[in-house]
Amino acid sequence: MHTLKTLMLSAAIPAISVAAPSLHTPGVGSAEGQALNTAQAWRIAADSHTLIGQGGLPLITEEQSLWNAWRSGRIGKLPVLAWGDGAVIYPLGLTTPILQTSPDNFSVIVLNKGAVPSGMLGAPGAQWIVKTTVAGHHAIVAVSPRFVGIQSNLQIFATGPQGQLLTYTVGLVSGKERYTPQLSFYRDLAPQSAAIPLTPVGPGARTVVGGSPAEGPASRGKGPKIVASHLSVNWQQQCVIGDCSQMMPLTVASTKTQTFVHFSKALQVAPLILPKDRQGNSWYAPSRLTAGGKTLIVDAAPWRLDLLQQGPGKQIMQIRLTRGGNKEGNQ
Repeated sequence: MHTLKTLMLSAAIPAISVAAPSLHTPGVGSAEGQALNTAQAWRIAADSHTLIGQGGLPLITEEQSLWNAWRSGRIGKLPVLAWGDGAVIYPLGLTTPILQTSPDNFSVIVLNKGAVPSGMLGAPGAQWIVKTTVAGHHAIVAVSPRFVGIQSNLQIFATGPQGQLLTYTVGLVSGKERYTPQLSFYRDLAPQSAAIPLTPVGPGARTVVGGSPAEGPASRGKGPKIVASHLSVNWQQQCVIGDCSQMMPLTVASTKTQTFVHFSKALQVAPLILPKDRQGNSWYAPSRLTAGGKTLIVDAAPWRLDLLQQGPGKQIMQIRLTRGGNKEGNQ
């Protein structure tokens, strides 16, 4: 019943763009740049009489039904779900939550079940109190502002249950009294298409074929083909922060829809990725490590791609990959 009601009313819930210049919200979180204050999202759901319960997390069937309806085109956008106690649940990667906070109160960010956080960026300690814990197989990040009227953002990167990269982008704003007690996310759990590492057909070959690392020699070569002449290798790389020697790419290539980053050393954990177009807009793009950690596949072809990872001593490494001087597409 909840799912049917939400599907019927989701198209009626408007998206609100929150004016927060320091967050650079246009273009963040999705191609349309949807950003929504969590307190306003809860109020929209309450006024629309679409609250889904009292506390806790939404049922997984409710979440997946919404994703299935969105992918099939039955609904135009995924709604923000809201509980009666003020908690909100955002569709991961499609709408950027602007978390409403207030001093002397903690707002908690609940990551998806089984997601293991490996690092966070943003929310400077001089302005924000950030604490982490784990409960019920969920990593929890608690945030409280030290002052009224401050703004920041928080990038949380984690490893999902299947080893995939999960990136949580959350804007932060503080007010005098109103705050959101809990922010969580629902994501698409439908099986994704197989990874397509670049595997040469033979010496001097001009075509590469897809193949899963789990496939044997007999099945290799049956995946979709990528013609080498359709690959762009006109990329420049730069070490921005830290000692990048552990993560410096060997080669970078891209098609119109994917970017392939090849490393000389296998990575144990996928780096956080931040794609941008020429206007500086960012969005969520799925990514995964293949070929034993030596190839990172990003399901996007941005103009600029930043790779971030924690190195020895928890020092941040940042590598910036930028397309060369040609006029190629930016997404």
